[in-house]
Amino acid sequence: MEPIPQVDPVQHKNAALKAMEAAVATPPGTWFFKHVVSHIEPAMIKASRGKLQFGSGPRVNVTAPGRKSGEPRTATLLYFTRGDEVILVASNFGGESLPAWYHNVTAAGGAELQWRGGGGRYTAREAEEPERTALFELAKKMYRGYGAYARKTEGIRKIPVLILTPES
Repeated sequence: MEPIPQVDPVQHKNAALKAMEAAVATPPGTWFFKHVVSHIEPAMIKASRGKLQFGSGPRVNVTAPGRKSGEPRTATLLYFTRGDEVILVASNFGGESLPAWYHNVTAAGGAELQWRGGGGRYTAREAEEPERTALFELAKKMYRGYGAYARKTEGIRKIPVLILTPES
């Protein structure tokens, strides 16, 4: 497979991504994306080979075995790249708990990433400070919702950033 497409987190955002950010920033929008979109989008992206998705912005399907069930679990996530590394933010829409995909990927030590014919197996590691803060600042430039999520989780948890490196 080809590598995941490169994404610069500070590149100019298009109008569709700005509109999606505004929608997700509202309580009903957050609920809709967390409880509806997150359940249908992975299959939709897989079936359409990345041509259909909700909103705009760089998204990747992340598949890892469930840490309890062992069954493959797929989540569609915003991402950006640093060289050949794929950067993922475990925000869970600013929820108090970590997202299930984070637990699955860290328990498995990696995941299968897929986007429009690109992808493959990646090894995951959690960014430590000060790298985590630098990557999170870049993530906030890509999607302003991450700043709001950090404010919602302040004093509860620090939002992890995962770095996924292609396996050779």
